[in-house]
Amino acid sequence: MFQSLPETTLDKLVLAFDRVELSPSSTIIEQGSENIDYFYVIRSGDVAVTIDGKPLPDPYGTLSEGTVFGELAMLYKTPRAATVTTKSDCTLYRVDRRTFRHFLDS
Repeated sequence: MFQSLPETTLDKLVLAFDRVELSPSSTIIEQGSENIDYFYVIRSGDVAVTIDGKPLPDPYGTLSEGTVFGELAMLYKTPRAATVTTKSDCTLYRVDRRTFRHFLDS
């Protein structure tokens, strides 16, 4: 998604991310929510992805280190498509919608 950005722009984008520490069973995104506030990158830990309360089959049902999520709602301005909940202690990096769009459109 950000592959076409120059390295200097990518460096600025990385600095815009906030670090978030979450405990198990924390809801990060709720399906259907129109509160499209953040795009996420998993630094450590695992999260579960469910749609209509049902877990997705692996490899889509469990996301781990290095995985990104939350971008579809940001890109298309649609409600969140799934619920994402922490399965373990997690460290995430997140960037807000305005910053995400700024760097994507640059």
